Amino acid sequence: MQKAVKLLVGLLATMALWAPPVRAAEGFSSTADDGTWGTEIAAETGRAGRVLTVAASGGTVYLGGDFQAVSPPGSKDTAALVERKHLAAFSDSGKKLADWNPGADKEVRALLVAPDGRRIYAGGTFSRIGGTTQSRLAALDAATGAIDAAFRPPKPDAIVRALALSPDGQVLYVGGDFTQLTGADGTVETRPHLAALDAATGSLLPWLPPEDAGGRYYGHTGVKDKTRPGGVHALIASADGTTVHVGGSFLSFGGRSGLVSLDAKSGQPTPWQTKIDRPVFGLTAGRDGHTFYAATGGTGGRLIAFRPHGKPEGTWEVKTDGDNLAVVETATTVYLIGHYDNIVQPDSDCYQYCPDGTARAHLSAFDHDGKIQDWNPTANTPTGPYTATADDGHLYIVGEFTKINGVHRVGFAAFSGVP
Repeated sequence: MQKAVKLLVGLLATMALWAPPVRAAEGFSSTADDGTWGTEIAAETGRAGRVLTVAASGGTVYLGGDFQAVSPPGSKDTAALVERKHLAAFSDSGKKLADWNPGADKEVRALLVAPDGRRIYAGGTFSRIGGTTQSRLAALDAATGAIDAAFRPPKPDAIVRALALSPDGQVLYVGGDFTQLTGADGTVETRPHLAALDAATGSLLPWLPPEDAGGRYYGHTGVKDKTRPGGVHALIASADGTTVHVGGSFLSFGGRSGLVSLDAKSGQPTPWQTKIDRPVFGLTAGRDGHTFYAATGGTGGRLIAFRPHGKPEGTWEVKTDGDNLAVVETATTVYLIGHYDNIVQPDSDCYQYCPDGTARAHLSAFDHDGKIQDWNPTANTPTGPYTATADDGHLYIVGEFTKINGVHRVGFAAFSGVP
């Protein structure tokens, strides 16, 4: 008997030596990282200087918005603020202020990192950026912040809100409220809310989106207004390079409302289309190469998972009691960012202030089938976060909040973990 026990103990010890290493828990922490920078708190509102767009590359996080300065970690001292007009970058995943300081004279609404990490595309309302006169669309050096002189795009006649690259990185899709673009030689080309440019040079490509018959969803609640056209708020290109999915506030863009899928070669609507009929503020492509996700407003927001050639109403959806602005997918989780306070029960008709649902203060997470997860950080202020992005080790949230989980975090927060 004693010999058998010794053999068993020896066997267990051998198995322990050969046991595989314990895998780190998947997903991001619900507690925001300590030691990260943020933006200033506006004296007139008590909210953070708004961060409206964020991009990450190689551990550096790039912010754009309508802020005027950034604040050191944990600081509430206005004398410690460092001027950064509408653009800033933090290295070490948000813990160090980078020297990158292009400056812009007005809002930056969209940022996108080129595949090689050397160029940052920027869109917004600005007319001057990187020390140079450049209207609404520009490319910046990721290291110095200087204007990339090789990129000479035409001038859009209204705000740029969204940017996306083709899978091969050769085409830059630009979306917003514009209807025309003017080249350096004065040539004017019509492009309703959407254009395709050579990603290297900025030259306008002969890719023609469909006509906009007019009308818009007004505001995040999506009130229909037929007196003026809407615009494009979100763009993604499919992984196979065949389709560009376009979300926005339009009522009849290519005959579609809120979301239209366009052929990447012709610019015209594809045979498969979604059925959504509400404003779309955020789009993200799934890692499986097929699924894509839409974050919407309307009478109660929605997170909807679509699979092209599948059901036009989507494969699953989540209802919230406020509008949704962005969605981020990782290998295990789908993160939803918005202005909601509750996840609404699937069979409920409630769409505003729905405490009978599951409480989530602007931030929530779901598995790839739409099942809510335990991840539950809270962002303060009525609107809180505006958008988010992720890299290999962090989820970055930006907006106008001043606290995450009651702790001082101004306009920017990083959550560490395993995607």
